[in-house]
Amino acid sequence: MRAFCVLMILMALRAVGDEQAAPVELFFSTPRTEYVIGDPIPVTLQIRAKDTSQVLEYSDDAFRNFLGNLKVIGPDGKLGYRDRRDGHAYDGKGWITVATNGSAVQDIDLTEVYPLFRHFRHPHSLTATGEYSVVNCSEKMAIRHVGVPSNIWVGAVTSAPLTIKIIGVDSGALQVARQVLSKEKTEKAMQLRALTKMQYSDSKLTADDYDILRSVLANSHVTVKNGVINVVKARSSEEGFKIIYKILATEIDPSVRSEAIVALEGYNTPAARKLIMEECKSRKERSYRAAVMSLGEVGDESCIDVLQEIAKADETEWVRERAIESIKKIEERGSKKLTP
Repeated sequence: MRAFCVLMILMALRAVGDEQAAPVELFFSTPRTEYVIGDPIPVTLQIRAKDTSQVLEYSDDAFRNFLGNLKVIGPDGKLGYRDRRDGHAYDGKGWITVATNGSAVQDIDLTEVYPLFRHFRHPHSLTATGEYSVVNCSEKMAIRHVGVPSNIWVGAVTSAPLTIKIIGVDSGALQVARQVLSKEKTEKAMQLRALTKMQYSDSKLTADDYDILRSVLANSHVTVKNGVINVVKARSSEEGFKIIYKILATEIDPSVRSEAIVALEGYNTPAARKLIMEECKSRKERSYRAAVMSLGEVGDESCIDVLQEIAKADETEWVRERAIESIKKIEERGSKKLTP
């Protein structure tokens, strides 16, 4: 909340001179103000004249970097980051009329552009429950009467904040997710949203749920496979371990193998450590690097010899450094156990 207040104060101070005279205002609209984790969140930024008797138009380059000016503040008061920049191409400056009841400037899905943490799946999701605030600041907007060459106003405009509430995944939403994942030829985006709901649901996964996850893994896109791994990582269980074991026994994609190795950190068992060490010894592309780091989190004294070999002989300096760090972490944990 503090970060949000500071952001709003800075925006207000920055634009106070201009916005007092701005003949237009920006605002967001959305079909609902409450969404379940994993839902798409469509929002539209709109512009309208304060005096509806005036027919105005604005320059279309005012939102050249729309995503760069978009701010999303989470329930913890932290500012989210943009996953990508606005790639819209402008051939030249043009003008767009402001409709009497408001004109749509841009439509976005917040889950596509504003994840709370960095990962490589699309769509993303706002996964922390609570209220989010969304604001947009156009740093320089030109306004004029329609067809009149001279501007009547140029300056910055900050939108009114939009508040959206994210709620947890209840039994009804989880059941819908199961139905989506059980269907054949489901779109990737729908599968990812359903997996997100399953990952963040408080309900215990059933044997049927794990069967569904196994079926989703077959012939799935890499990002969907990683979505399955995120589910079993969040739910440490014997069935989940079996899924990770099979992935490491059959999967060749290095990013999927890496995600599976990281997921084993949530298990922290001798069997999990054995799989991680085997990945280190195999030196498979990229995934063994994840294994080197994972041993730093869950490894014990039995893992040190493997890490020492990597620290001395690996051809990549970055990997050698990570192996040394993992050894130190294991030794520190061992020291703490010996301390009375």
